[in-house]
Amino acid sequence: MNSFIEVIMYYYDLRPKSVEQLGKITRIETDHGVFALKETDIDACALMNLFMQFVS
Repeated sequence: MNSFIEVIMYYYDLRPKSVEQLGKITRIETDHGVFALKETDIDACALMNLFMQFVS
């Protein structure tokens, strides 16, 4: 699992039971449900701006 996903999991207090990579999709099973994250080609600056919109 990449470090950005680990940061997101930590921020939301989620602990993975299983992690499965399916191409550009990462499927994460937790005690709170199953989540799917899709990899994109967004640059770091735009990604940080988008992230800050949701955590502010």
